[in-house]
Amino acid sequence: WEREAFTYLTTGRAHPEVLTPVQRGRLEALSRWANGDFRSTLAVWSETRVADDATIPIEKIMLAESLAYEGDASSEARILALIRDQPTLSGALRAVWLSRHDRRSEASDAMLAALKQYRVDPWPAPLPMARAMKEVLQVKTASDTALVAPWLEALSQPFAVYVKIGRAH
Repeated sequence: WEREAFTYLTTGRAHPEVLTPVQRGRLEALSRWANGDFRSTLAVWSETRVADDATIPIEKIMLAESLAYEGDASSEARILALIRDQPTLSGALRAVWLSRHDRRSEASDAMLAALKQYRVDPWPAPLPMARAMKEVLQVKTASDTALVAPWLEALSQPFAVYVKIGRAH
């Protein structure tokens, strides 16, 4: 299953004929997540009935990000538990969840901490990190204007993923 999921996410192609019905549901959830359709991702995933301990790492990221965007007030702990081994992404998705629950100042603080960590941690999945920055680092209310200066400062520093750019021969 992991090989098929990886093949789909890296090439956009899958081989559904070799998948079980549950695996096809998992692939459908991954497809919807990759397209940013978080509500639909959660709906399809709930139909697959896969236990958290049976998920592969990319599915945990998928669930955590989908819950960050669409989860209710009880989702915060599950988001953090799903990707506790990825502190940078975990912090960024917590920021999304806070932002989506109208806790903008806390969301900004959480994103600033995640961005600081991103300077030394090259491993967070790029797509969820980019979507998290887009969600949190925008002026949505008049009081958000006070947050812009810290955001610009945080974004002025290079992230770890860019360290080797220019060194390739």
